Amino acid sequence: MTGTKKFLRICGCLLLGLCVLAVGSVTWAYLIEPKMLIIRPVEYQVPTWSVDTKPIKILVAGDFHFANHEADEQRAIRYVEKINDIDADYVFFLGDFMFASHGKPCAMPPEKIINIFDRLKQKSNVYLVQGNHDRLFSWGKFRTELKKIGINVLENNSTLIPLPQNRHLQIAGLRDSWRHNARHVPKRHATNIPYIVLVHRPQLPQALPDRNYDFIISGHTHGGQICPPFGLNFVSPRAIADRKYTYPWHKDGKNLYLITKGLGMSQLPFRFNCPPEMYLLTLKGGKN
Repeated sequence: MTGTKKFLRICGCLLLGLCVLAVGSVTWAYLIEPKMLIIRPVEYQVPTWSVDTKPIKILVAGDFHFANHEADEQRAIRYVEKINDIDADYVFFLGDFMFASHGKPCAMPPEKIINIFDRLKQKSNVYLVQGNHDRLFSWGKFRTELKKIGINVLENNSTLIPLPQNRHLQIAGLRDSWRHNARHVPKRHATNIPYIVLVHRPQLPQALPDRNYDFIISGHTHGGQICPPFGLNFVSPRAIADRKYTYPWHKDGKNLYLITKGLGMSQLPFRFNCPPEMYLLTLKGGKN
């Protein structure tokens, strides 16, 4: 065999290998990884709580992006069943319940989402905020129906949650908007009470400038959604601004964020090297 033939054979084998790798990667990203669900444990030590206080467990989930088809209905039911199985003390939802692509028919009807969320146990311990996609799909009606089944909707307000051992936890939620400023953030109730802010997007430095809270919980970024190895982020459907974050914790100036990569997809129906996730956040006594 001449050198030319050997070279062509090697090139053909490499090309075939690349084709097999590409087909396998697309199949994985489209059919397999989006159906996965990772529960990631995260801890935060509350400095004003003593080390012997009972920890509080919070399930954090966001970016559901439910589309209007049977597969996503089953996906939603599976998430609710998983949340019920975990049986956390509280549940925080970070918005983007609706899927938006080229029109409203893509999104799961709000009444169907309500019927599925009605299966949640202890709905009075569920707190949520609006996402940017939710503003496109009858948010007012959806918000009203959520409150009817006992779920707490936070929109530029806060609540004080009583905890065992004579403790409290302050939770605030911001409505999704690019026009936020510091006036929209509720004031801290007391310095010895931990204060957590829920906001769908982490890109709100103008609204959250002074760290008058312990930390902020956000979603929106999808973790990039498609994350090839070697930093080849040019195929990511997320904006470049969404790739600068670190997970689970991200520091931006004085602000500390807990950012989840979320559960659903937008723009492209793929997840690669970025499986759907929920956080199981444990608040415990002591200093970080």
